[in-house]
Amino acid sequence: AQLVAGPLHYMGLDYANRTTGNISWQNRMAHLRAGLSSVIPARMIRILPGYGMGGIWNQQGRQAWKEHVRSENSVFQLLLGPGTNNNRLGMEMR
Repeated sequence: AQLVAGPLHYMGLDYANRTTGNISWQNRMAHLRAGLSSVIPARMIRILPGYGMGGIWNQQGRQAWKEHVRSENSVFQLLLGPGTNNNRLGMEMR
């Protein structure tokens, strides 16, 4: 996907940032070719942390949050009173 989206995004940035004067297609294409060798790999690599450590940390954080919500000292329990069913809030607890 980045092989298509990267050049289009880079071209859009070029149009937005280089608006002064009459810039030829040859100049824009030369600028695009010069920058794509770093733009496409950077856009591909930036998603990796989200599927690596970010996914693990998200899973651990969600589990800790669920345990906190279930606890008696939870904000929801303090607001609604003891013995309140959390499902009344529309929360699905798995």
